[in-house]
Amino acid sequence: MKKIISLLLLLPVLVSADTKTEVINLFADCSGLWEFLAITDDAQGNDASAKQMRERRNGAVVAAQYLLALEYEDRTGKKKMLKEFANYVTGRSEPMKTALMAFMERQEFSLIEVEFHKCDAALEIQDKYIQAVRDNVYRN
Repeated sequence: MKKIISLLLLLPVLVSADTKTEVINLFADCSGLWEFLAITDDAQGNDASAKQMRERRNGAVVAAQYLLALEYEDRTGKKKMLKEFANYVTGRSEPMKTALMAFMERQEFSLIEVEFHKCDAALEIQDKYIQAVRDNVYRN
């Protein structure tokens, strides 16, 4: 539990995320947003922007999986590989991507903007989680 609490304390921009589940869900949802933006960039021929969005998606996936792995280890005392949590993340990211595509079709851009701002605000902490994964992999 100490690991989760100490990592959650790194969330100054996400004050409203008062539980670890909400934070995990945020990153999983953001992975869907970043993929949605990559798809729209691809459609417009913006290859570099699409690549950047996919890198952000990958980071959000890793952050969500890392937090899930820590929570699982805290709860059970057992470790799992990050990829074992892929279905949980996909189970949130795909519906988010679909919802955003529907918002785009209906020209409900303000709803896309709301999701973008949440995820954009989480990028800094997402990077910290990615660094924690690197530190954990290369130091253990």
